[in-house]
Amino acid sequence: MKTPKLIIKGLVSGRVKLTPELLEALKRYHAGSEPGAKEETAPNQEPRATESPGKSPPDQAPPCRSQRRMVFVSPLPGRWVRCCGLVMTGIALWLAPTVQATAPGDAFDMANRAFAEARMASAAQAYQAILDRYGYSAPALFNLANAQFRDGKIGLAILNYERAHWLAPNDPDIAANLEIARQKAGLPPEAPSRLRAAVDTLTLNAWCALAVAALLLLVATFPMKRLLSRRRFALNAIAVFATATLLAAASAVATRWADLDDAIVTVPDTAARVSPVTVIPASFTLHAGETVRLRTIHGPFALVTDRQGREGWVARETLVPIVPAGPQG
Repeated sequence: MKTPKLIIKGLVSGRVKLTPELLEALKRYHAGSEPGAKEETAPNQEPRATESPGKSPPDQAPPCRSQRRMVFVSPLPGRWVRCCGLVMTGIALWLAPTVQATAPGDAFDMANRAFAEARMASAAQAYQAILDRYGYSAPALFNLANAQFRDGKIGLAILNYERAHWLAPNDPDIAANLEIARQKAGLPPEAPSRLRAAVDTLTLNAWCALAVAALLLLVATFPMKRLLSRRRFALNAIAVFATATLLAAASAVATRWADLDDAIVTVPDTAARVSPVTVIPASFTLHAGETVRLRTIHGPFALVTDRQGREGWVARETLVPIVPAGPQG
């Protein structure tokens, strides 16, 4: 007789494990299903007396027809491990940095030669051409900002220093030149809090990757507690650490995410008005290189908020976002 379809489906799907108990149950099932099979009489046991048909002894339960038992194994731990592996692979591919071609040495040499010969306009054009063709990088942005700073374009220099700082927040040369440029533009020095300084130690991509890693570690502890019950205390400690890391990284991501709306004023003495029209006098003036928070856009005007909390409408052409809205190259 064939094996029941329920057991075959369970073995194929993995819900039923081929254990010794299951093999023994299948043997008993096939032995009892063969035609002409008779029950063996145990040794030292008298055969049961034949009872008259139609009569059964009172207060006696009918004998069990079968002793077969199916053994099911929970697939939860295996599923957790497989799902976590697939999720980690997908997120790793999603967060993997885009491989960009390296700018050829001739282009950099030509730009550096123009910078050394004090031809700052030509050097800035050469560095900008490298960025337009090969994408953003901290060294190229840093060199472009230096050329613009020497050429007297303070607003554009601060813009590219800020962009280089986004890509390399822990570079001391970028931070030092940015502070010098801000001083030359007449802007007040920035003194971020300790919390803000800690958030700025990593890029937005790094904080996102840390949050995802902490989340995956936290999720992986649940099936591991079932597989390693003796290590439950250590796994609980790991879960607490992963939760704290996830909360800290999520807070940092929220803070850095708000900075995506920051823009740099590139035109000196930019007028900010209370309404998006030019017929009314300016409420206050923004300096070149000043950082503002972009709120909304209305035609050729943009509503911004400066570091002092003042709000006004300025011409869109006087602003350049620190983080561009679209891809470059």
